[in-house]
Amino acid sequence: MHLVTLRKMPFVLPHNIVCESDWPQHDPADVQRYWQNLSKRKSPVAAISPEKSHVPLWIWGDECEYRENGDELLIICMGYVLDTRKFSIESCYPIVVCRCES
Repeated sequence: MHLVTLRKMPFVLPHNIVCESDWPQHDPADVQRYWQNLSKRKSPVAAISPEKSHVPLWIWGDECEYRENGDELLIICMGYVLDTRKFSIESCYPIVVCRCES
């Protein structure tokens, strides 16, 4: 039998984490070229933005061990697909971090 501990965790929407001013400025022409390129390559994803105006975002998650006993952290981040910054500290916005106990 496993012992389960329930904890109330805060839920914060992404737009409350990242202010609009923190996002990199994007040129609408770059956004349109992005969607046009997907359409040209016949990507099914291109159908998401028929007007070719939606700003493309990515979401990614990973888990890592942070204690010798096997406890892990799960982090889910989001970012702007067309961001040209190279350092994740500048361009990767964590939206969920949770501890997974073994």
